[in-house]
Amino acid sequence: MADYAAIGDIRTRLPNRTFDGTSKPSTAEVEALIEQTDAIVNGELAAQGFGVPIVAARGVEILTDLVATRVCGLVERAYQSTRNEDDDVGTDKIERFEAFLVDIRTNPETVRVKLGLATGKVERLSSQVTDRDDTIPNKFDVDIEW
Repeated sequence: MADYAAIGDIRTRLPNRTFDGTSKPSTAEVEALIEQTDAIVNGELAAQGFGVPIVAARGVEILTDLVATRVCGLVERAYQSTRNEDDDVGTDKIERFEAFLVDIRTNPETVRVKLGLATGKVERLSSQVTDRDDTIPNKFDVDIEW
């Protein structure tokens, strides 16, 4: 059973497509794509220390959309290939999914906030080396008068 999207999410996004036992792709194939995409998302999240599956309501909504978007892209590609047309249908959806995976890897703290797993503003701490006057002793000496 998938953690985020379901076949109904795909049907909603692709209302002109019919999924059944004889369609290309079939219902079983679409469900397998959903399971695979869920596994990819959970694997990336777990690699960054997230507890999976995500259960926070906002996180589930975001990941449902993300998984359904990728699966719709793959379904559109599969449908296009059965018509022997050379087109990049669905590529934008798949690229959106892949961009989120990159975001998980490079900005896990931001993703944590987006998914509703952390509160507050994400801030980065940086430091600068300042100029130092070497004439000032860097340790305490009782014999020096200030």
